[in-house]
Amino acid sequence: MADTGDIRNIVLLGHGGSGKTSLTEAILHKTGATNRLGSVDEQTSICDYYDEEKEHQHSIASAIAHAEHGGKLINIIDAPGYPDFIGPAIRRYRLPRQQSL
Repeated sequence: MADTGDIRNIVLLGHGGSGKTSLTEAILHKTGATNRLGSVDEQTSICDYYDEEKEHQHSIASAIAHAEHGGKLINIIDAPGYPDFIGPAIRRYRLPRQQSL
């Protein structure tokens, strides 16, 4: 288990088709988290696992993956980029309100 000081959380946000899923796949492959480079076009992406995501070649739900690099645990959240799915993406990353003491 990683020390909390060695954890990095990354959220990839951008418009549809900007390459968020492809970047996630490249990071996973380059760090050795996967033994093959997944592809959105070839429907082999780890992050797009629903049949509808593969068929339409865009993410519907956020996908979470992790890799290790330089002694750090990197959590990657690949968010959908199409406006139809913006509501769930915003809810996913909304910070909780601070409670008064």
